[in-house]
Amino acid sequence: MITQKNILIILFISIIFVSCGKIDNQSYADADAMVENSKANITTIEVTDLQIILDSTEHKNVVIVDCREPKEYAEKHITGAINVPRGLLEFSPKISNRRNTYYIYSNTDKRASLCCNTLPLLKHKNIILVNGGIEAWLEKYPKLFEEGGEGGAPAPVKEESSGCGG
Repeated sequence: MITQKNILIILFISIIFVSCGKIDNQSYADADAMVENSKANITTIEVTDLQIILDSTEHKNVVIVDCREPKEYAEKHITGAINVPRGLLEFSPKISNRRNTYYIYSNTDKRASLCCNTLPLLKHKNIILVNGGIEAWLEKYPKLFEEGGEGGAPAPVKEESSGCGG
């Protein structure tokens, strides 16, 4: 005999299965279409506004992330930026503090816009795309960059135990 309680249980279980089964199978004609779609949901900033933030004395918790490859980073990067290549973004200990505001850039916007969509999946809330990337930066500020470096700040050192509680 089906009771009202049984109907509610079946309805509840059905809702759980339907909501858990939803998978985003978005497909794109090409990479440019994927990038354009990713830009629709992210916050952006112009390089001039980023420079104002960097010039201010109150830019605590601000991290500039260059998501290009280490060789590209070593050639020229925004002063103070750390290097976390797009392919390593999700695994980098350099991007671990969810209280920070991360300003992400690449050569133009392509890799960076994809990074800006990935970090919120890891519960980061303050992710901002630098419009035009390093190319826009160098056009506006041709003398404000650094060369060299091996990918920014090193990963934090995890102290090892020497055994027996030491």
